[in-house]
Amino acid sequence: IKKECLKIENLNFEYTLISRRGCKRTGSRFLCRGADVEGNVANFVETEQFLCNGIELSSFIIIRGTIPLLWEQTGSEFSPAPRPILSMHQEYVLRNHINFLIENYK
Repeated sequence: IKKECLKIENLNFEYTLISRRGCKRTGSRFLCRGADVEGNVANFVETEQFLCNGIELSSFIIIRGTIPLLWEQTGSEFSPAPRPILSMHQEYVLRNHINFLIENYK
């Protein structure tokens, strides 16, 4: 969380930045990639920006995470690069991820 007071053209604003990490599929960037079968993506982060002038409040949300596919990666091998798994479950994983986004950010 970060909070700043700003002055723009003689108007005072309070700017707040909050980032929330997802807890369903955590791990270091190079060791946890893609999605699980439920559609939870690795390294999911939601960042929300608030801007308030004392009367009005404005909010903007940005989300990020790894691509919602099943990936093949063993241990800490970086070469060759991880590859998507060819599976009939890919559509199911992607659909679950998209449904999560629609439910939470509509």
